[in-house]
Amino acid sequence: MSSDLRVSPDHAVFVDGKLICARQLINGTTILQQTGWTSVEYFHVELDTHAILLAEGLPAESYLNTGNHGFFINGDQPLVLHPDLTDEMDYPTREAGSCAPFVSDEANVRPVWQHLAERAAALGQPAPQRDTTTDADLHIVAKGRTVRPLYGENGLYIFALPKGATEVCVVSRAGAPTDVKPWLNDSRSLGVYLERIVLRGASEVRDVPLDHPSLSQGWWAVERDGTVMRRWTDGKAVLPLPAFDGPTMLEIRACGGAMTYIVDADQNRRVA
Repeated sequence: MSSDLRVSPDHAVFVDGKLICARQLINGTTILQQTGWTSVEYFHVELDTHAILLAEGLPAESYLNTGNHGFFINGDQPLVLHPDLTDEMDYPTREAGSCAPFVSDEANVRPVWQHLAERAAALGQPAPQRDTTTDADLHIVAKGRTVRPLYGENGLYIFALPKGATEVCVVSRAGAPTDVKPWLNDSRSLGVYLERIVLRGASEVRDVPLDHPSLSQGWWAVERDGTVMRRWTDGKAVLPLPAFDGPTMLEIRACGGAMTYIVDADQNRRVA
């Protein structure tokens, strides 16, 4: 008699000849993410070589040492007190050391997710439908005030800055790509995808480079496509401003439709 199986989000199960992280197969019904627990105790089975085991009837991987023995109390390395169980840095090691193909890309994972979701639906447990939107609800907070755009169409947002503002917070909806498409291997909390920031004064126009070192709090790393730079916020990004005399307009150019948000999701969700 089998019981419900619980594994860490990054633990791989063996399905359709591939090893896939459990979190990429979540469908909200037959495969769920457990939340609300204050602590979790993990037990792993380590063999002489990586292998496929039956866990409550489900083929799943044994422990594969990718240099994380320090996660475990009986490991032979210094104990890591707060391990990140969804860290993707070890993926090359996992791919090389796995006893079966370890995959995480959309082309390999999405068909498996779809098959399992269809199977769940046939069992009377279809994946839940959630309300989504591509509207980022982009606005800024300056000097303690919420400022809505004077113009906001086709990815261009124009704001009138309060006099004397030295920094603003670029605020928007936020969510992880995996919230809407679980098969994607991207659990970052993403807000808006920006491609240009411009300040316009009475006699001066100044670009704020997306790779400026002052852009740190609330910003993901710069992404480059040749000479083009783009950068994600996390939904609450601090933007320091150079001094301008007189009325100043802030222009933000975002890539339209770059993100789909779950409407009822916490806009400031923390990365799991």
